[in-house]
Amino acid sequence: MRSVFKLLNIVIAGVLIFIAIGVAFIAFPQFGNQALIVRSGSMSPTIDVGSVAVIKKTDSNTYKTGDVIAFRSEKNKETITTHRVVDAVIEGNQIFYRTQGDANDDPDAGLVRPGNILGKTYIVIPYVGQVLAFAKSDIGFPALIIFPAVFVILIEVWSIIKEVRKRKELRDSLGFVNYDLKRSHTKNLFTLKLLIPLLVISLFIPSTFAFFSDSETSTGNTFTAAASFPQTSNLFVSNGYTCSGGASDTSVSKGTVTIAKTSDLKISVTLVGTIPNTSYDLWVNQDPGACPLSSPTVSGFITTDGSGNGSNTLNNHTLVSSTINFWVSMVGGSDVLRSAAVSF
Repeated sequence: MRSVFKLLNIVIAGVLIFIAIGVAFIAFPQFGNQALIVRSGSMSPTIDVGSVAVIKKTDSNTYKTGDVIAFRSEKNKETITTHRVVDAVIEGNQIFYRTQGDANDDPDAGLVRPGNILGKTYIVIPYVGQVLAFAKSDIGFPALIIFPAVFVILIEVWSIIKEVRKRKELRDSLGFVNYDLKRSHTKNLFTLKLLIPLLVISLFIPSTFAFFSDSETSTGNTFTAAASFPQTSNLFVSNGYTCSGGASDTSVSKGTVTIAKTSDLKISVTLVGTIPNTSYDLWVNQDPGACPLSSPTVSGFITTDGSGNGSNTLNNHTLVSSTINFWVSMVGGSDVLRSAAVSF
């Protein structure tokens, strides 16, 4: 039985060493890597919320279409985005990259200069970011690191004390004078010695990952996807409606509306098979905002082609803070198109 426990102790020690090396490899920039806790869904399902993305700079600092890169915002260097390269553009003899989140309909607004790129994502570890984010919190750090470490140390100390007492009793009863306690003490300290480097690394991780998750957290779409995922609804030929519910006649569809909500609204409208060569006004309703509206939000928002098709996007539309439901009307010629309401 003692040999079984000894073997188990060695196996656990080996696992701890392996974990310690792995954590050090991804956590310390000295190894050429950088770890980012992903806090938004703009790269889902490739990189889900709560994953850890490990990035590394390429030797040439050049990237190809399809690479997932992490880069600093041009306007705010503390904001880091992790998105996919969808195109490379040459401007003024310098290469720039166009990026887009896998879960986003449109590319990011600005181009990315090579100097702002932190590196290419080459390892994604699901769920670990949630644990690390919790570990750096006021509750998580003691619960996951301090208390277990203290508990293990106390167990080891108590084991050593019992062993010393046992050997002392044997020496007194059997008359051994020169019994080597050092060997036994060293054996009992085996696990404790393995725990020491783990504890040192653990102490570095909260401060290191606090840096990642506070000032260098990858939060997606700069990060419009962080607040909520876009909601899509069909546009219907509908003169009848309810103010908070949008279209009440949903039998004939003439396109789609996609609404993304962050600190403001982004509204993308696509018309299909409507009246050809006609100008359509956009009406954006927010309940309990102004409903119905007294005038269009944007006049002439879409002018359809010869097939009655067209599309456009409204960015940075002011959000009514208490809004629950959102819906859109498109009015052009004899058409009144309304979407069903969506909520976030």
